[in-house]
Amino acid sequence: MKLSRLAGITAVFVACTETANPVGAPDLSMAVVVDVVALDLGALNGRSRAVGINDAGQITGWSDLGNGDIHGFLYDEGVVTEIGAAGWTNVVPGDINEMGWVIGGARRPDGSYTGFIWDGTLFDLGAAIGTEVRAYRVVPRDINDGPSPVVIGSMEVTGGTHTFRWSAETGTEDLAGQIGGSCTIPFALNDAGDIVGSRDGSAFLLAANGALSMLPNLPGGAWAVAVDINEAGVIVGQASTETEVHAVKWESGAIVDLGTLGFPSSAAYAINDGGQIAGTANYALSARCEPVDAIPPEFTVPFVWEDGNLTDLRESRSGLAYALDINDAHSVVGILWDVAVRWTIAIEPTTPEEGTEQIVDDVVALIDTDVVGSGTGNALPAKLDAITRQLNQGNETTAARLLQ
Repeated sequence: MKLSRLAGITAVFVACTETANPVGAPDLSMAVVVDVVALDLGALNGRSRAVGINDAGQITGWSDLGNGDIHGFLYDEGVVTEIGAAGWTNVVPGDINEMGWVIGGARRPDGSYTGFIWDGTLFDLGAAIGTEVRAYRVVPRDINDGPSPVVIGSMEVTGGTHTFRWSAETGTEDLAGQIGGSCTIPFALNDAGDIVGSRDGSAFLLAANGALSMLPNLPGGAWAVAVDINEAGVIVGQASTETEVHAVKWESGAIVDLGTLGFPSSAAYAINDGGQIAGTANYALSARCEPVDAIPPEFTVPFVWEDGNLTDLRESRSGLAYALDINDAHSVVGILWDVAVRWTIAIEPTTPEEGTEQIVDDVVALIDTDVVGSGTGNALPAKLDAITRQLNQGNETTAARLLQ
């Protein structure tokens, strides 16, 4: 989930006096942290946040240099580009698409707030939408891919907060008539055009064909918020129980509790097309639009969820840490040690078949890049397949002999 999807929503934090996982917290790790890197932002190094990453590995976020101004950045293989325009301040990116376009919020030279799109040049999205539908505050939340990318977000108009959909081709659409409610906050859309978010405290899915579905709550729960959706239509977010709030996913209309790593709360921010989920434990979102007082937690716990297993990404450190986005290459971005970071994750196979498939894919990649000759490379998958068949039949001795 990208940070822009939380802009304008009050965070309700859960205070906790623990400094490590409580006794009995589950250890279900199937993902392995290969590497964690604090992003070197050069002149923009400071209190920083990485909030979005695309499949090319481009990362967007922001940095507070302590001078009263926030600077947006694009990080691309070590090259840092500042996002903004002359005279603009407090530039806070929130999402990036596969084309490298960034959306977010900033202050114009006259001090007024607006949403923006940046593709190397900053485009005032708030001015475009305000001219069309008389919105006086525009907060973009997500941007998808395609020849004419679509942006969704919330806009304040006379009478309430509405969801908008915008593209250069179609202009602005006010979706209040399709979604209903007095306060709607869209958080994400996929390339098919499906939109998810919160309507008056309930999670919703607005399909590309215009069909609206209200997503189920957890048993005993009173509210839910949908935060991200992948290309397969799997949705993630957070939902309340009778006493806690838990990270959840919705798949084929059913809600699944992802767990909390033993803490009182958790939230799922982002899901990639492989079904891996990035989120944070000991942290709760609010599905409400009105401001409430927030109690900061003493620490938060970034995690990755894979096939029912949660992995703690803290690297044995305490403090505020968040996993905010994940791409299809299993790179996760967020916050650790109060700076922008990128985790590289390896997903361990759970069966011999999955392990063999992963190795075959790796061998094919080596052949394609001429690291391994095609003759040797093509023989390895066949040998691995024979070994797997012997293991599945219980012939461990024969499988061991084939390995020699």
